[in-house]
Amino acid sequence: MSDTGYGDFEFERRFWVRDLPVDLLDESPTIIVQSYFLADEGFALRVRVQTSGGAPAVDPARSPLEVLDEHADRFDFCAVTVKGPMNSGTRYEAERELDVAVGMELVRRGGQRVAKTRHSVWLGDDGWVVDVFAGANAPLVVAEVERGGPVTDLVVPEFCVTEVTDDPRFGNDALARTPYGAWAAGYERELAATGPGSCRAWAVRVAPARTERTPQAGRGAVCSAGTSSPGATGPGGVPSPNGRPPSCSRACGVHQPDRSGPRGTIPRGFRSRCTS
Repeated sequence: MSDTGYGDFEFERRFWVRDLPVDLLDESPTIIVQSYFLADEGFALRVRVQTSGGAPAVDPARSPLEVLDEHADRFDFCAVTVKGPMNSGTRYEAERELDVAVGMELVRRGGQRVAKTRHSVWLGDDGWVVDVFAGANAPLVVAEVERGGPVTDLVVPEFCVTEVTDDPRFGNDALARTPYGAWAAGYERELAATGPGSCRAWAVRVAPARTERTPQAGRGAVCSAGTSSPGATGPGGVPSPNGRPPSCSRACGVHQPDRSGPRGTIPRGFRSRCTS
């Protein structure tokens, strides 16, 4: 069991993004191509290959297989991951590292694929990742924050239009089966009719480096996951070893504390890595 006491569980919240500020684009993003060999009612078996940064952002018009071929010499990490269904931002996950060459062939030969560019950024006290999807899932952009324990007292940035944590359509396993591009227009109409479901306890002004937060008259807001964001500086994350947001900064197997967001330890030989 990990030091956080939660074992093989991940804790995350996701938000749908319409207009991503240019200042948040990572100069060295991570390129991810993954294939789902099983995806049924939240249970998933996934193989992922990814770069460690330094590659240009993926052309959203490219298919996952085209991205795999174009960045073949840059992929340096691969893992097989087992996931359980999402429940209010909590999900079982166990992951094990694979040989990269074997992983690339598995992704190439089978499953339903997703490709995306992942940008990592500090926003307030949390490490966030912003995924810009390619291929049939373009123009989807999803922002995600993850911690080693329940995600409470979260400062939600202004560019997050609505929370989609508990919307199964936005899980990567679901997107592999039913790509966003096919229902994007319908979702925009749905959003216009029902309104956003996000919560903002703070007005966030995005800066090139670390964001600066301005409280809205000390008021709190009740988040859709049932937690409360107080009208004062809430607890935040612990910087990862090299100062980058946690999703792409730690070596495999390095423990991440409870509030350092995107994740904690995967024990017993399983590895900590990007998850969604």
